[in-house]
Amino acid sequence: MTSLSTEPSLKLITDEPKSRPALIRWFLRVSHWLHQITRVFATIATAWLALIVFVAVLFRYLFNAPLTWSDEMAVSLFVWVSFLGAAVAMRENRHSGVDNVIGKLSGGPLRIVQVTTLVGVAVFLIIWTIKGIETLPILAIQKTPSLQISVSWVYAGLPVGSMLMLIQLIARTIDPDAEQSSMSGMSGGME
Repeated sequence: MTSLSTEPSLKLITDEPKSRPALIRWFLRVSHWLHQITRVFATIATAWLALIVFVAVLFRYLFNAPLTWSDEMAVSLFVWVSFLGAAVAMRENRHSGVDNVIGKLSGGPLRIVQVTTLVGVAVFLIIWTIKGIETLPILAIQKTPSLQISVSWVYAGLPVGSMLMLIQLIARTIDPDAEQSSMSGMSGGME
């Protein structure tokens, strides 16, 4: 198993960054900022999730006093961590894929598979974003039993994460090396 793309990379805009149109440069800057912010929120949410589960286990088994709200909070955070983490992975090309057949392709057939995969993932993310947004008003009237927060806050992770993944997919398609160079000296975090 390796990451989805194989060499040669699918790069739709091949010119140098400074000669790109201003709108493309702006989009890449915004997507970079979104990526960094998403990384921070995903890291914080993961830390909170681990802390809540740890405290819940302590209270349940050490003090014999289970926290009624901890399961709801953990599940809610897990939804957000999953979708935010998927957006981070999209930008950094860290989603896994099976490349038994793709690794044997080159030239035109490889390009066809790459473009088909790109379009398929983009369409899927657009549908998830739209359907997720359409579902939120329906869920707004429901509340979680313990925390009494709107269920729509939990399920908002789907359209938010899908939109972030779509933005990062487009950014990675325009400039597949952007995050790779900024990630080369990093250690720790969500790598």
